[in-house]
Amino acid sequence: MSEVQSFYASLDGEVGSHTPGCTNRGACCKFESFGHDLFVTTVELAYFLGCSTGELLAPVDRSFCPYQQAGQCVARSSRPAGCRIYFCEERSQHWQGELTESSLHRLAAIGEKFTLEYAYCEWTDALRQLANGVIEKPIDSPVSLSIDSLRRRS
Repeated sequence: MSEVQSFYASLDGEVGSHTPGCTNRGACCKFESFGHDLFVTTVELAYFLGCSTGELLAPVDRSFCPYQQAGQCVARSSRPAGCRIYFCEERSQHWQGELTESSLHRLAAIGEKFTLEYAYCEWTDALRQLANGVIEKPIDSPVSLSIDSLRRRS
């Protein structure tokens, strides 16, 4: 948990150094209408689960993030790297790709350190599957992860 917390603090500092601004007040969390998906790693899911104190909010489909409520993120401190990096404003587009790639490498290294197998999953699919007890088919990976194994190994 502390490794990911440190990573997120560092990432937030890197993002902040670009002074991005959010003017859409959570519109990007409405994935379907905004035209994009959010992908997360196994490490991020493990951290998110480790920080969760209540029941997981499972969206019905990929159209929106259930943790965006009334224009605010109610899971802000444990939100994935993609949420931290992405800003739709034009002036932020040039640095996001490189920072995303380096973040994925850093997250994979954390996973290796704690023997958590790497998977890259779409956020809302992962939330639905975790709420039902298991991630059955992470994208491009044969690993199956239960909620208990993610909590235990995080």
